[in-house]
Amino acid sequence: NKKLCMVMLLIITILSTTTVFGARFSDMSGHWAENVVNEMAEKEILNGFEDGTFKPDNSITRAEFIKMLMSFSTNRTFNIATIPTNYKNWAGKYISLAEIQGIIDKNEYTEEELEEPITRIEVVCMLAKVQIKMKGITQKFAGHLIYDDIDGLTEEEKELLLHAASYDLLEGMKDGSMKSFEPDKNITRAEAAAALIRIY
Repeated sequence: NKKLCMVMLLIITILSTTTVFGARFSDMSGHWAENVVNEMAEKEILNGFEDGTFKPDNSITRAEFIKMLMSFSTNRTFNIATIPTNYKNWAGKYISLAEIQGIIDKNEYTEEELEEPITRIEVVCMLAKVQIKMKGITQKFAGHLIYDDIDGLTEEEKELLLHAASYDLLEGMKDGSMKSFEPDKNITRAEAAAALIRIY
């Protein structure tokens, strides 16, 4: 009958929509970050490559991460074109915006360094600063760090790391399962996408 046909049509529509969403990138099917990556791609916060892949386990450059971070952290109606920049980098306006917001220091990175892979400590510090400076979240100083490989960090980095651990900005930070932080290790594209979700 007509009612049954309408129900079947709705089910087919939902299933077909789900299939398209899940297949947005050809290399994300079954990946642990599939849902997060596809959701952020739908919101145009991140992009894949021309061949239809996302390359989730590849490292992500500083420029790529800053662009993702600023896109995610600002109002979606924000006009990035209005931001002046002296950077030649393709993400120059986003980098200048990060400087304006205090997420990175002015001229902290050279043009060459912006195209190098970002490290875990850099990601955590930027995430923490977005929470504190852009989201109005009070910085957490209570507690202590248990990581056995952070002696080389500055006091500011340790303070931001403590805040990040309090909000579990990277998987395993809050529950104590992460014994070594590996501050200089590069972060993957999938890890970066998953980390952005945690700043809220």
